[in-house]
Amino acid sequence: GVPIEAFVEMFTNMRFEPAGMTDDPDIRFAASLVDYIFRRLAVETEELIDLPDPARRAELLLALGEARNTAGHTIEGRGDFVAAADATRQADRPDLLGRAAYGYGGENAVWLDFSDPVGPRLLAEALATLPTDQVRIRARCLTQSSNWRVLDTDPTMHVHEAREGLRLAEESGDVT
Repeated sequence: GVPIEAFVEMFTNMRFEPAGMTDDPDIRFAASLVDYIFRRLAVETEELIDLPDPARRAELLLALGEARNTAGHTIEGRGDFVAAADATRQADRPDLLGRAAYGYGGENAVWLDFSDPVGPRLLAEALATLPTDQVRIRARCLTQSSNWRVLDTDPTMHVHEAREGLRLAEESGDVT
């Protein structure tokens, strides 16, 4: 077969009725029954994390972290992104490291803990190792890094990263 992470990626966030709150403490909201089932699958694949192939392990951890972020469990998802980053280093996959870095804080800046040094460190490492042709991932890392810098006393880097991230996002067609 088809890798579990492919199903998780394909079917999470599918929207249709019924949708709403669940009784599941790990998945508080589902956009549909299919969304719920594949979020549950992502949560339950945690025991598969000891896979021998570090790239595959990283992809599973990324899917799990992304599912937790989407379900509103951003803090719990951070551990998944850190473990994914460790696996990406073993696999020598800067693209996956970039995904781990921009996923670490969640997609919404409101979830960022500005006292947490891990997110900015992951982003700096990813930006230093990502090839220039990885435009979409670089754009997301730059905009996320800009979010982490929003409280800096000198806004120069915050503004620079935001502008560069936007330019790359427009170049790649990823302006969501």
